[in-house]
Amino acid sequence: MPFDERAKARYFSGMRRRIAELRAQSERSLDFAIDTMMLERAESYFKVETGLTEVERMVTLIEEELDDVRELTHAQRLEARLEFIED
Repeated sequence: MPFDERAKARYFSGMRRRIAELRAQSERSLDFAIDTMMLERAESYFKVETGLTEVERMVTLIEEELDDVRELTHAQRLEARLEFIED
C-alpha cells in the first residue's frame, strides 16, 4: 500500500529525528566509554567501541534505504529494524 504524501513526510521526519538521536546517543556512549574505561578496562572499551561502530553502520544502512521507501510495508520493516537497534 503506497503512502499518502502527508503520512510519508511525517514518517521521513520521524525516522530522521530518531536516527539523529540514536547517533547522538551513540557518540555520547563512546565518549563516556573513553573517559571511564579506556585506561582501566581496555578490553571492555574495545568491545563497546566495536558495538557502537556496528550501530553506526546499521544506522547508515537504514538511512540510505530510507530514500527507497515507497510502500507502507517497507516503511514498517525499516522502522522495526531501527527499533531493534534503539533497544
